[in-house]
Amino acid sequence: MPKSELLNRMRKAVVEGDTVGCAEAAARWLADKHYPLDAVEQGLTPGIKEVGKLYEDGEYFLPELVASAEAMKAGLNTLRPAIVSSDGKLEKGAVLMATVEGDIHEIGKSIVSAILEARGFRVFDLGPDLKLQTLYQKVEELKPEVVGLSALLTTTMLNQKRAIQGIRERGFQTKVIVGGAPVNREWAAQIGADGYGKDAFEAAEVVEKLVENL
Repeated sequence: MPKSELLNRMRKAVVEGDTVGCAEAAARWLADKHYPLDAVEQGLTPGIKEVGKLYEDGEYFLPELVASAEAMKAGLNTLRPAIVSSDGKLEKGAVLMATVEGDIHEIGKSIVSAILEARGFRVFDLGPDLKLQTLYQKVEELKPEVVGLSALLTTTMLNQKRAIQGIRERGFQTKVIVGGAPVNREWAAQIGADGYGKDAFEAAEVVEKLVENL
């Protein structure tokens, strides 16, 4: 199968949220001995960018975002072993993602994680309700360039502030980005965050800019 057709299949599978189709196209790409990182840069990434545009235009909503993120993750999981073992460099930097202590919501965070992986970052997604002490331990252990903290409840936003305070007090040099439905730029500035993303796509852009400026 021509490379262009396979890349288009991956792009289309991401846009349509076709998890099986994306994984199958990625597997065929590897079976045909194509360079694995090209599939990420020319297939998966254009797909998720198209999804972002559809979301901005009001044509896609949260269910479509989740489906597209899952499809992209399926393609990435298929390609990752070949990428890691090849000469191509997958990782632009390490990002630790978590929903703060007391908050069990994680859909938005998971979408950000998937987009960052597609863009070449090594993502440590620590899930929801991450205890502050566990966060500090993981930052010390993993030494990420960026920490992303999500809060979906007004009652848990304060834990974003506490987390940033704890990170600074311990002398960690990581950048911190915050997001979540009740979070805004003013809150991010007030608590000393290095960045804010109003949605998953903006959050990924902010992470890229923070890492580029390190």
